[in-house]
Amino acid sequence: MAKKNKILVPSARGELDKLKSRVMKEQGYNVDTSNPNDVKYEIANELGIPLNKGYNGKLTAEQLEK
Repeated sequence: MAKKNKILVPSARGELDKLKSRVMKEQGYNVDTSNPNDVKYEIANELGIPLNKGYNGKLTAEQLEK
């Protein structure tokens, strides 16, 4: 079953992005405040997970469990 990441209150998107940015900055990550979702690629790289922008459907469960 697909996981739904839909925000229940669409107008809250901006505040959620600010929260993500603040939390990740507190953890020591360099976050682009205009696109806070990009930090996931930095984290994946640190963990040795070959996550790239775009399609990642060819990644195996073994690669993702690091």
